[in-house]
Amino acid sequence: MEEAKKSTDWREWRAAINVELESLQKCRVFGAVQETPPGFNPVGYKWVFVKKQNDKGEVVRFKARLVAQGFTQRYGLDYIDTYSPVMDHITFRYLINFSVHHQLCLHLVDIVTAYLYGNIDQEIYMKVPEGLGGFGASTSRSKFQAPSVRIYCSIYGLKQAGRGVLLHQSTYIHKILKQFSMDKAHPVRTPMVVRSLDMSRDVLGPRIEIEAVLGHKYPYMAAIGALMYLANTTHPDIAFVVNLLARYSHEPTLRHWTGIKQVFRYLRGTEDMGLYFTGSYDNLIGYADVGFMSDPHKGKSQTGYVFLSGGATISWRSVK
Repeated sequence: MEEAKKSTDWREWRAAINVELESLQKCRVFGAVQETPPGFNPVGYKWVFVKKQNDKGEVVRFKARLVAQGFTQRYGLDYIDTYSPVMDHITFRYLINFSVHHQLCLHLVDIVTAYLYGNIDQEIYMKVPEGLGGFGASTSRSKFQAPSVRIYCSIYGLKQAGRGVLLHQSTYIHKILKQFSMDKAHPVRTPMVVRSLDMSRDVLGPRIEIEAVLGHKYPYMAAIGALMYLANTTHPDIAFVVNLLARYSHEPTLRHWTGIKQVFRYLRGTEDMGLYFTGSYDNLIGYADVGFMSDPHKGKSQTGYVFLSGGATISWRSVK
Protein backbone atom coordinates (compact mmCIF):
# COMPACT_ATOMS: atom_id res chain seq x y z
CA MET A 1 0.00 0.00 0.00
CA GLU A 2 2.77 2.45 0.91
CA GLU A 3 4.47 1.83 -2.42
CA ALA A 4 1.20 2.51 -4.24
CA LYS A 5 0.72 5.75 -2.32
CA LYS A 6 4.13 6.98 -3.47
CA SER A 7 3.41 6.04 -7.09
CA THR A 8 2.50 8.61 -9.73
CA ASP A 9 -0.54 6.40 -10.39
CA TRP A 10 -1.87 6.72 -6.83
CA ARG A 11 -5.10 8.38 -7.99
CA GLU A 12 -5.86 5.38 -10.22
CA TRP A 13 -4.82 2.90 -7.52
CA ARG A 14 -7.01 4.63 -4.91
CA ALA A 15 -9.99 4.49 -7.26
CA ALA A 16 -9.30 0.77 -7.85
CA ILE A 17 -9.14 0.18 -4.08
CA ASN A 18 -12.50 1.90 -3.63
CA VAL A 19 -14.03 -0.26 -6.37
CA GLU A 20 -12.76 -3.41 -4.64
CA LEU A 21 -14.00 -2.33 -1.21
CA GLU A 22 -17.39 -1.36 -2.63
CA SER A 23 -17.71 -4.84 -4.14
CA LEU A 24 -16.77 -6.42 -0.81
CA GLN A 25 -19.26 -4.33 1.10
CA LYS A 26 -22.01 -4.88 -1.48
CA CYS A 27 -21.61 -8.64 -1.09
CA ARG A 28 -21.53 -8.24 2.71
CA VAL A 29 -18.17 -9.94 2.99
CA PHE A 30 -17.24 -8.23 6.26
CA GLY A 31 -19.07 -7.66 9.49
CA ALA A 32 -18.69 -4.56 11.61
CA VAL A 33 -15.37 -3.66 13.22
CA GLN A 34 -15.23 -5.40 16.58
CA GLU A 35 -12.94 -6.71 19.29
CA THR A 36 -11.37 -9.99 18.22
CA PRO A 37 -13.05 -12.77 20.25
CA PRO A 38 -10.85 -14.77 22.66
CA GLY A 39 -9.18 -17.76 21.05
CA PHE A 40 -9.17 -16.31 17.54
CA ASN A 41 -6.12 -15.04 15.71
CA PRO A 42 -7.23 -12.70 12.91
CA VAL A 43 -5.60 -13.36 9.56
CA GLY A 44 -3.62 -10.57 7.97
CA TYR A 45 -4.18 -9.07 4.55
CA LYS A 46 -2.31 -7.60 1.63
CA TRP A 47 -3.28 -5.29 -1.19
CA VAL A 48 -2.22 -6.61 -4.60
CA PHE A 49 -2.08 -4.16 -7.50
CA VAL A 50 -2.15 -5.17 -11.16
CA LYS A 51 -2.25 -3.20 -14.38
CA LYS A 52 -4.51 -5.03 -16.84
CA GLN A 53 -3.22 -4.87 -20.42
CA ASN A 54 -4.72 -5.66 -23.80
CA ASP A 55 -3.03 -7.77 -26.48
CA LYS A 56 -1.01 -4.71 -27.53
CA GLY A 57 0.44 -4.21 -24.07
CA GLU A 58 -1.62 -1.07 -23.41
CA VAL A 59 -2.90 -0.48 -19.86
CA VAL A 60 -6.69 -0.64 -19.95
CA ARG A 61 -7.50 -1.07 -16.27
CA PHE A 62 -6.01 -0.60 -12.81
CA LYS A 63 -7.00 -3.52 -10.59
CA ALA A 64 -6.65 -3.65 -6.80
CA ARG A 65 -7.40 -6.87 -4.95
CA LEU A 66 -7.64 -7.46 -1.22
CA VAL A 67 -5.97 -10.79 -0.43
CA ALA A 68 -6.23 -12.56 2.91
CA GLN A 69 -3.04 -14.09 4.29
CA GLY A 70 -4.57 -17.52 4.61
CA PHE A 71 -1.27 -19.20 5.45
CA THR A 72 -1.97 -18.32 9.11
CA GLN A 73 -5.19 -20.35 9.16
CA ARG A 74 -5.17 -23.48 11.31
CA TYR A 75 -6.64 -26.74 10.07
CA GLY A 76 -9.67 -27.85 12.06
CA LEU A 77 -10.23 -24.42 13.59
CA ASP A 78 -10.87 -21.92 10.81
CA TYR A 79 -10.88 -24.27 7.84
CA ILE A 80 -11.62 -27.94 7.20
CA ASP A 81 -11.37 -28.45 3.45
CA THR A 82 -9.79 -26.48 0.64
CA TYR A 83 -11.53 -25.97 -2.67
CA SER A 84 -10.70 -25.07 -6.23
CA PRO A 85 -14.10 -24.38 -7.82
CA VAL A 86 -12.78 -23.74 -11.31
CA MET A 87 -12.81 -25.69 -14.53
CA ASP A 88 -9.96 -28.15 -14.97
CA HIS A 89 -7.68 -27.57 -17.97
CA ILE A 90 -8.53 -30.98 -19.38
CA THR A 91 -12.26 -30.26 -19.20
CA PHE A 92 -11.72 -26.88 -20.83
CA ARG A 93 -9.83 -28.37 -23.78
CA TYR A 94 -12.45 -31.13 -24.17
CA LEU A 95 -15.26 -28.55 -24.27
CA ILE A 96 -13.44 -26.57 -26.95
CA ASN A 97 -13.25 -29.65 -29.15
CA PHE A 98 -16.91 -30.48 -28.38
CA SER A 99 -17.99 -26.96 -29.35
CA VAL A 100 -16.03 -26.95 -32.60
CA HIS A 101 -17.53 -30.29 -33.61
CA HIS A 102 -21.11 -29.18 -32.94
CA GLN A 103 -20.49 -25.66 -34.28
CA LEU A 104 -21.43 -24.09 -30.97
CA CYS A 105 -20.39 -20.62 -29.84
CA LEU A 106 -18.26 -20.25 -26.74
CA HIS A 107 -18.68 -17.12 -24.65
CA LEU A 108 -16.21 -15.92 -22.05
CA VAL A 109 -17.92 -14.24 -19.11
CA ASP A 110 -15.96 -12.38 -16.46
CA ILE A 111 -17.97 -12.20 -13.23
CA VAL A 112 -16.59 -9.39 -11.10
CA THR A 113 -15.52 -10.65 -7.63
CA ALA A 114 -16.98 -14.08 -8.42
CA TYR A 115 -15.42 -15.67 -5.34
CA LEU A 116 -17.44 -13.41 -3.07
CA TYR A 117 -20.61 -15.34 -3.85
CA GLY A 118 -19.49 -18.30 -1.75
CA ASN A 119 -20.32 -18.32 1.96
CA ILE A 120 -17.93 -19.55 4.67
CA ASP A 121 -19.07 -22.04 7.30
CA GLN A 122 -16.18 -21.40 9.71
CA GLU A 123 -15.80 -18.35 11.96
CA ILE A 124 -12.88 -16.34 10.57
CA TYR A 125 -11.65 -12.86 11.46
CA MET A 126 -9.30 -10.55 9.59
CA LYS A 127 -7.37 -7.47 10.59
CA VAL A 128 -9.21 -4.32 9.54
CA PRO A 129 -8.10 -3.53 5.96
CA GLU A 130 -6.67 -0.10 5.29
CA GLY A 131 -9.13 1.93 3.25
CA LEU A 132 -12.19 0.30 4.76
CA GLY A 133 -14.54 3.19 5.49
CA GLY A 134 -12.53 5.55 3.29
CA PHE A 135 -9.00 6.91 3.47
CA GLY A 136 -8.60 9.28 6.35
CA ALA A 137 -12.12 8.54 7.59
CA SER A 138 -12.62 7.92 11.30
CA THR A 139 -13.88 4.50 12.24
CA SER A 140 -14.82 2.73 15.45
CA ARG A 141 -11.68 0.60 15.35
CA SER A 142 -9.91 2.92 17.83
CA LYS A 143 -12.27 1.70 20.56
CA PHE A 144 -10.78 -1.79 20.47
CA GLN A 145 -7.42 -3.14 21.58
CA ALA A 146 -7.39 -5.82 18.86
CA PRO A 147 -9.88 -4.70 16.20
CA SER A 148 -10.91 -7.07 13.43
CA VAL A 149 -13.77 -7.82 11.07
CA ARG A 150 -15.48 -11.16 10.62
CA ILE A 151 -15.32 -12.64 7.11
CA TYR A 152 -18.63 -14.09 5.91
CA CYS A 153 -17.75 -14.82 2.27
CA SER A 154 -14.77 -16.39 0.59
CA ILE A 155 -12.08 -14.00 -0.64
CA TYR A 156 -8.75 -14.51 -2.36
CA GLY A 157 -6.06 -15.97 -0.15
CA LEU A 158 -8.24 -17.97 2.22
CA LYS A 159 -7.92 -21.74 2.31
CA GLN A 160 -11.57 -21.91 1.24
CA ALA A 161 -11.03 -19.73 -1.85
CA GLY A 162 -10.67 -21.08 -5.37
CA ARG A 163 -7.52 -20.77 -7.44
CA GLY A 164 -6.51 -21.10 -11.03
CA VAL A 165 -6.59 -19.23 -14.27
CA LEU A 166 -5.96 -20.06 -17.93
CA LEU A 167 -4.02 -17.51 -20.00
CA HIS A 168 -3.77 -16.99 -23.71
CA GLN A 169 -0.71 -18.91 -24.89
CA SER A 170 1.14 -16.47 -27.14
CA THR A 171 0.66 -13.56 -24.75
CA TYR A 172 1.91 -15.63 -21.81
CA ILE A 173 4.95 -16.90 -23.71
CA HIS A 174 5.89 -13.39 -24.76
CA LYS A 175 5.51 -12.27 -21.16
CA ILE A 176 7.82 -14.90 -19.66
CA LEU A 177 10.39 -14.52 -22.44
CA LYS A 178 10.58 -10.84 -21.64
CA GLN A 179 10.61 -11.54 -17.90
CA PHE A 180 13.69 -13.76 -18.23
CA SER A 181 15.37 -11.55 -20.87
CA MET A 182 14.97 -14.18 -23.59
CA ASP A 183 12.58 -12.27 -25.86
CA LYS A 184 15.41 -11.54 -28.33
CA ALA A 185 17.12 -14.94 -28.07
CA HIS A 186 17.94 -16.98 -31.17
CA PRO A 187 15.20 -19.62 -31.71
CA VAL A 188 16.00 -23.35 -31.78
CA ARG A 189 13.96 -26.26 -33.17
CA THR A 190 13.94 -28.59 -30.18
CA PRO A 191 13.22 -27.91 -26.49
CA MET A 192 16.21 -29.93 -25.27
CA VAL A 193 19.54 -31.28 -26.41
CA VAL A 194 20.13 -34.97 -27.09
CA ARG A 195 21.15 -36.74 -23.89
CA SER A 196 23.95 -39.29 -23.71
CA LEU A 197 23.50 -42.72 -22.16
CA ASP A 198 27.01 -42.28 -20.80
CA MET A 199 26.32 -40.83 -17.35
CA SER A 200 29.63 -38.92 -17.32
CA ARG A 201 28.60 -37.07 -20.51
CA ASP A 202 24.94 -36.45 -19.74
CA VAL A 203 24.50 -32.66 -19.91
CA LEU A 204 21.16 -32.87 -18.09
CA GLY A 205 22.25 -35.22 -15.34
CA PRO A 206 22.40 -34.42 -11.61
CA ARG A 207 25.03 -32.11 -10.15
CA ILE A 208 28.45 -33.62 -9.54
CA GLU A 209 30.69 -32.66 -6.62
CA ILE A 210 32.97 -30.30 -8.55
CA GLU A 211 30.02 -28.21 -9.80
CA ALA A 212 28.79 -25.13 -7.96
CA VAL A 213 25.13 -24.62 -7.13
CA LEU A 214 23.58 -21.60 -8.83
CA GLY A 215 23.28 -18.44 -6.77
CA HIS A 216 20.27 -16.19 -6.28
CA LYS A 217 21.02 -14.18 -9.41
CA TYR A 218 19.74 -17.14 -11.45
CA PRO A 219 15.91 -17.27 -11.08
CA TYR A 220 15.81 -21.04 -11.58
CA MET A 221 12.73 -21.75 -9.45
CA ALA A 222 10.78 -18.89 -11.02
CA ALA A 223 11.63 -20.15 -14.50
CA ILE A 224 10.56 -23.70 -13.63
CA GLY A 225 7.25 -22.41 -12.27
CA ALA A 226 6.56 -20.37 -15.41
CA LEU A 227 7.41 -23.27 -17.71
CA MET A 228 5.47 -25.77 -15.60
CA TYR A 229 2.30 -23.74 -16.01
CA LEU A 230 2.79 -23.64 -19.77
CA ALA A 231 3.60 -27.37 -19.97
CA ASN A 232 0.40 -28.22 -18.10
CA THR A 233 -1.95 -26.05 -20.14
CA THR A 234 -1.05 -25.70 -23.82
CA HIS A 235 2.44 -27.08 -24.49
CA PRO A 236 2.74 -30.86 -24.13
CA ASP A 237 5.89 -30.64 -26.26
CA ILE A 238 7.89 -29.29 -23.31
CA ALA A 239 6.35 -31.52 -20.63
CA PHE A 240 9.24 -34.01 -20.57
CA VAL A 241 12.11 -31.55 -20.36
CA VAL A 242 10.37 -29.32 -17.79
CA ASN A 243 9.69 -32.35 -15.60
CA LEU A 244 13.35 -33.32 -15.95
CA LEU A 245 14.73 -29.87 -15.11
CA ALA A 246 12.36 -29.50 -12.17
CA ARG A 247 14.09 -32.41 -10.42
CA TYR A 248 17.19 -30.30 -9.93
CA SER A 249 15.46 -27.31 -8.32
CA HIS A 250 17.11 -27.97 -4.96
CA GLU A 251 20.67 -27.73 -6.38
CA PRO A 252 20.68 -26.51 -10.00
CA THR A 253 23.94 -25.94 -11.85
CA LEU A 254 24.95 -23.88 -14.85
CA ARG A 255 24.24 -26.93 -17.06
CA HIS A 256 20.65 -27.01 -15.88
CA TRP A 257 20.26 -23.26 -16.39
CA THR A 258 21.51 -23.77 -19.95
CA GLY A 259 18.74 -26.37 -20.30
CA ILE A 260 16.20 -23.79 -19.13
CA LYS A 261 17.46 -21.32 -21.72
CA GLN A 262 17.17 -24.02 -24.39
CA VAL A 263 13.45 -24.33 -23.60
CA PHE A 264 13.04 -20.56 -23.76
CA ARG A 265 14.78 -20.45 -27.15
CA TYR A 266 12.45 -23.17 -28.39
CA LEU A 267 9.44 -21.16 -27.21
CA ARG A 268 10.90 -18.09 -28.89
CA GLY A 269 10.44 -19.84 -32.23
CA THR A 270 7.06 -21.39 -31.40
CA GLU A 271 5.18 -18.51 -29.76
CA ASP A 272 2.22 -18.93 -32.12
CA MET A 273 1.97 -22.70 -31.77
CA GLY A 274 -0.96 -24.12 -29.85
CA LEU A 275 -3.47 -26.91 -29.59
CA TYR A 276 -5.45 -27.32 -32.80
CA PHE A 277 -9.10 -28.46 -32.67
CA THR A 278 -10.35 -29.66 -36.03
CA GLY A 279 -13.97 -30.27 -35.10
CA SER A 280 -13.68 -34.02 -35.39
CA TYR A 281 -15.37 -35.80 -32.50
CA ASP A 282 -14.29 -39.42 -32.70
CA ASN A 283 -13.81 -41.72 -29.76
CA LEU A 284 -11.46 -40.78 -26.96
CA ILE A 285 -8.06 -42.37 -27.65
CA GLY A 286 -5.20 -42.69 -25.20
CA TYR A 287 -1.54 -43.61 -25.64
CA ALA A 288 0.88 -44.55 -22.90
CA ASP A 289 4.50 -45.59 -22.88
CA VAL A 290 7.37 -46.06 -20.49
CA GLY A 291 11.07 -45.68 -21.16
CA PHE A 292 12.85 -48.42 -19.23
CA MET A 293 15.79 -47.03 -17.26
CA SER A 294 15.23 -43.58 -18.79
CA ASP A 295 17.15 -42.14 -15.85
CA PRO A 296 20.41 -44.08 -15.65
CA HIS A 297 21.55 -41.99 -12.68
CA LYS A 298 18.66 -43.18 -10.47
CA GLY A 299 17.81 -46.41 -12.25
CA LYS A 300 14.21 -45.31 -12.78
CA SER A 301 11.89 -45.22 -15.78
CA GLN A 302 9.97 -42.34 -17.35
CA THR A 303 6.24 -42.73 -17.90
CA GLY A 304 4.15 -40.66 -20.27
CA TYR A 305 0.64 -40.61 -21.64
CA VAL A 306 -1.51 -38.53 -23.95
CA PHE A 307 -5.26 -38.57 -24.61
CA LEU A 308 -6.86 -37.26 -27.80
CA SER A 309 -10.48 -36.45 -28.56
CA GLY A 310 -11.08 -36.37 -32.28
CA GLY A 311 -7.38 -35.93 -32.91
CA ALA A 312 -7.13 -32.97 -30.52
CA THR A 313 -4.81 -33.32 -27.54
CA ILE A 314 -6.72 -32.73 -24.32
CA SER A 315 -4.68 -34.49 -21.62
CA TRP A 316 -1.03 -35.48 -21.18
CA ARG A 317 1.65 -36.12 -18.60
CA SER A 318 5.31 -37.04 -18.36
CA VAL A 319 6.63 -38.17 -15.01
CA LYS A 320 9.41 -40.31 -13.52
